[in-house]
Amino acid sequence: MKDKISQFSDLNKNRRRRRFLLKIYLSIFGGVVVLASLVWLTINLPLLKFKTISSNASETQIGEKLIEVVKTYVQKNSLVVDILGPDHFFIWPKSLTGKEIGFPELDKIEIRKNYFSQALLISILEKDIAGIWCLRKESDTSNPKCWLFDRSGKIFKESLSTSGNLIKVVDDYSQENLTLNSKILPDPMAENMISILVMLSETSLSPKKIEILDLKLQEVEVSTFDGPKIYFSLRRKADIYLDILKALAKEPNFTNLAYVDLRVENRVYTHK
Repeated sequence: MKDKISQFSDLNKNRRRRRFLLKIYLSIFGGVVVLASLVWLTINLPLLKFKTISSNASETQIGEKLIEVVKTYVQKNSLVVDILGPDHFFIWPKSLTGKEIGFPELDKIEIRKNYFSQALLISILEKDIAGIWCLRKESDTSNPKCWLFDRSGKIFKESLSTSGNLIKVVDDYSQENLTLNSKILPDPMAENMISILVMLSETSLSPKKIEILDLKLQEVEVSTFDGPKIYFSLRRKADIYLDILKALAKEPNFTNLAYVDLRVENRVYTHK
């Protein structure tokens, strides 16, 4: 009798074990089927693939070349591209930097995905140009080497010198060499130089020349078209003098002044 009970108990255990294993196998199989279905849908679902790609860049900015450059950068991961395809939304990031794709004059590239219209739009955000920095030599002022720099004082692209007030040009007779991605001046002078340019933009003055003749003196000399020379110090920010300079510019005899000296902290000197 005991042997029969023992055999019956063992039989039930085996049945329960088989049911348990069957459930596990079915769960694994079901999971594999679901996963395979998701993978298949991810690769083949038309909604996840774009048919058109466009850019808001005009011909004067970047032109059609931008789309090809971004395509090349995004599709460089050949394994993912081979699996999903080059026209799959998932291989395209939301944004890139200009430096990543070899366009340092761009601050950011945004990639907008419209799943319903199956379209990609590449939008660019250009860097805010603070000015043009030119290295000049006293012996040869006709062939300066110039760069564009942003509001952080970082050089991001070679340029040509220009005239006018749309973009301010700084002529540097002191430094011998600069490189891309370097600062126009050592910190904190670079930050203080930017503050000088910002302040000049917020006044009615029209700079004719902005010059650094000797960096050891940490001074900037600004010649204006319709007023005196203005001397700034690179040791401190210039915005503290904004209201004073605006007030001076409104005085009737301002254009008769020879210079305005802002090099001494908390002092303003003028000379006729």
